[in-house]
Amino acid sequence: MERLAVNWEAWFSEEVLSAGRAMYRQREIREIAVFEAEATVYGEWAGEAAHAVLGWQDGRLVWRTTLERPLWGETLAVAGLYEVEELIADELADRALYEPGIAKEKPAEEPARAEEISPQPASGSEKKTSPKETPARELVLCFSANGSGILCVPEWVEGGGKRRIAAYGERALPAAELELKERESLLRLATHARKGGFAFDGLAAGWRLVSPTAVAHFVQRELLRWTERWRTEGAEEIRLLGRDLPPLEMEAVVEQDAAGDFQYRWRMGWGGDWLPEETVRRLIGEHGGSVLVPGKGMARLGVRQRAVLADWPEEETALPRYQLLSLFGEERIRVRAEGALQAWRDALLAEPEAVEHLPEFLRPYQAKGVAWLAHMLRLGTHPLLADEMGLGKTVQVLALLHLQPLEKPALIVCPASVVPVWEAEAARFFPGTEVRVLQRGSNFGKDREPKIWLASYNQLRRNQVLLAQAEFSFAVLDEAQAIKNPDAKVTEACCAIRAERRLALTGTPMENHPRDIWSIFRFLMPGLLGKRTVFEARMENDPEAVGRLARQVAPFVLRRTKTVVARDLPPKVVMPLLCPMSEVQREAYRRLVEEGVATFGDVAPEELLAGQGGISLLALLMRLRQAA
Repeated sequence: MERLAVNWEAWFSEEVLSAGRAMYRQREIREIAVFEAEATVYGEWAGEAAHAVLGWQDGRLVWRTTLERPLWGETLAVAGLYEVEELIADELADRALYEPGIAKEKPAEEPARAEEISPQPASGSEKKTSPKETPARELVLCFSANGSGILCVPEWVEGGGKRRIAAYGERALPAAELELKERESLLRLATHARKGGFAFDGLAAGWRLVSPTAVAHFVQRELLRWTERWRTEGAEEIRLLGRDLPPLEMEAVVEQDAAGDFQYRWRMGWGGDWLPEETVRRLIGEHGGSVLVPGKGMARLGVRQRAVLADWPEEETALPRYQLLSLFGEERIRVRAEGALQAWRDALLAEPEAVEHLPEFLRPYQAKGVAWLAHMLRLGTHPLLADEMGLGKTVQVLALLHLQPLEKPALIVCPASVVPVWEAEAARFFPGTEVRVLQRGSNFGKDREPKIWLASYNQLRRNQVLLAQAEFSFAVLDEAQAIKNPDAKVTEACCAIRAERRLALTGTPMENHPRDIWSIFRFLMPGLLGKRTVFEARMENDPEAVGRLARQVAPFVLRRTKTVVARDLPPKVVMPLLCPMSEVQREAYRRLVEEGVATFGDVAPEELLAGQGGISLLALLMRLRQAA
């Protein structure tokens, strides 16, 4: 004990100390043999037996080991020293610790103290007081708690409690003035503190326990033993930390700053009694969702509350308004928003005003579609037009682009087969529009003139490097289901487009797979549907998630079917067109018919449909259609 009273940890690097502590905690030291002059430590390293012999020369540790590398040997020595300390602490707890009259050796001069672990009393006056001049001292552990954990500050009490002296730090008693029993008590405290997960805090001159899980374990299982072994103060307040508090209420507060941006912050508490902001920040930062509330207990976040927080940045920051809007769709939290955000939300959900000076060829539902798109863009959102196929999404977008003169180029991305359709529609309805098709050798990064660029998805992927040089007034994705795979290269290229306003078009029903919606809205409004991993886990595990998703994207999606707009459509026109076959077609058709009769002519229809022949017959019919 006398030898371990010096600060032996200062002789090792922090790397070695950390590895040695881990080895000690994992109980990889199998056996120790302690003698008067040395100790032997037997352990296991990388599955093989190893040992180290520890000795002392001139007050310093010396060691030798069977391990080849010095770093490994030092680690084994450190783990062994911790085991020896634990052994001594346990022995001291089970027998009489001090007998008057035993001569005390003056300890070796101590090196600088490593404050992280096993601190020693600070050195001071070298004057040594005789036993008769030294009044009896008792070690008192002073507990306190705050949001960051438990702090245990040991103090010496003497003179019937009239005088208190710090056990650690600059004002502590010199090591030379401590009796053997007192030094044993400090050693025992350091050993038990390390085993309990405490770390030494040099500024506070005490031991600190931070992890909420470790705090709960200490209060519920270890605190009673400490109060039996030492005199304590503040333990009753600490006991409250072993109590779980009722479920927290969570509220999102949205406020507008001086620049006009909206920021949000979280409030948590019970019945309007809100926790301090610092405590809330720690609670959000804790992965386990629990934090100490001094004088009350352990506050914890529920599973669903943690799921909500997982979608939002930990740091309070200005976010797009559309992302804040999704807070209103969360049934698990309350939202307190300033009037400006509420007014913006009401405007977003209101019926858009009609747009003047639209082309006369637009049907009424198409004019409403253009007005809705302009309304959503004006409010800072980026919408999805999901009208059924054949209702004229192309002409609606072209009309939108012509509401105001373009100041920058616009980019429309679509499948290669649809590029001619966009060219023809632009030439038919807006003949003065300059349209360029992205091809090999063309460069929209250098051409900054206001025009419409058409690019197929594959061409955009091949020319993705150009996107870093270009900025567009509009970016439109036609047949947006093409980016439903978030990991595809084409999706990556589309999300790299820099544009002031973004649109997506699709006639495919949006119910295919929730991930398709996430990928499209990642292009339109990043962050609206949260992180992908959280989103996918929620879709898999939460039966109500799909319903919440539908409500969340509903304000930004316009979908109309032919049935809904039937009164705006012209009457259906049926025109039979007879297409006579050429001689080459007729000869191919005749040959296929003869082959089919030869193959299936003698097979009864019941047998044909019951076996595999039905598939072959369907294939024949397909070939006949192709021949015609």
